[in-house]
Order: sequence, then C-alpha cells, then structure tokens
Amino acid sequence: MTSDHRVALLAFLASSGCSSVKQEVGISVDVDLAGEGAPDALLDAWVGVRSVELVPCMMAWSPLDLLGAPARADHSIEAPTIVGYSGSTDLLGDAVRATLQPPPDSYCTVRAVLEPAGSGTDRDEATVGVALSSGVVSTNQVAWLDLPIDLTLSEDEPEAALTVSFDLSGWPDAAEQGPDALFATARDAVRIVRP
Repeated sequence: MTSDHRVALLAFLASSGCSSVKQEVGISVDVDLAGEGAPDALLDAWVGVRSVELVPCMMAWSPLDLLGAPARADHSIEAPTIVGYSGSTDLLGDAVRATLQPPPDSYCTVRAVLEPAGSGTDRDEATVGVALSSGVVSTNQVAWLDLPIDLTLSEDEPEAALTVSFDLSGWPDAAEQGPDALFATARDAVRIVRP
C-alpha cells in the first residue's frame, strides 16, 4: 500500500467516525461521577475521568478504533454523546454532574476514559489516588472502561440519569499493596447505577 493510499484510508476512517451528530432539544441524560462504600480508613479519594460516552448499540465499534484509543478520544470529545471532565473528581464529596443531549437511540455501553487531568496540580497528575493515615498513594495509568447499559431515549422517553459509581471499599487495602494494585482495584470496581 502506497503512502497516498494510507493517507486516503486514514482520511476516510476519520470522516466516517467524525460525522456531526445533532444535539436533540428535549432529550437529556444526567451523568454523575461518585464514590460509594468509602471505609473510614480513606481520608481522601479521587479519580481522573477524562470523558464519559454513551455508545449506541449499533456503533459499539468505530473505524477510529483502528487508529488507537487516543485518536478516538481526542476526536470525539465534541459529540453530544460524550462529556469531558476537567480536573480530578473527589469521590468522598458530592457527585459531579454533567448533562448530555444525545440523539434518540438505544445505547448499550457507557465508555469511561480514566486518565490524569493534567491541569498542573499534584492531584490532577494522577488517574487514581488515595490518602490514608500511612500516606498518599497514586498512579497515572490510563484505562478505557466499557460498562454495559440498557438505555433507550426517544420523544416518549426523553430523560434519563445514570451514575458512574466507584466502589471504594477495597481501595485502602489495595493502596497498601502499591499503585498498581490500587489502579486495578479502582478500574475493576466501577459500575453504572440507574435510579
């Protein structure tokens, strides 16, 4: 394959995955980020969530996936099915809410991208972090989480709410084992909660 063919292929893939999606007035989804089950040993707990995306059932895969996760994440941040977050989220505090206005569709996946916020503070340089009486443990590893959901939005069902919930119960023990164990525990103990 010549370099001209590669350029044409990449342009096609980018354009097919980057089509503009119209925001729907009247259809809204509240997306909360929150922690649950925090043990007393946690003095502080935070997570960097770059974005949360509603993925339609018919589009669980995108041609941009061929270019790698960063290419797709950087490209799709402006879509009405995705919300970006800045800064880290305090999981011991109140839930952080954002509202999407996605088009009517059936959604089967919530895709959360965990990575450092990178806004300059020590806390924002970590993807996951905790403060215990023994000290602070944090890591800057990155993960994509595809979480199952059964959500249909239409004119008849125009509103929904969901919470990306981080179960904090195992974080102190994992933190005592080090940053890798903390990240694995944080990544594996996320679920979608619907009221």
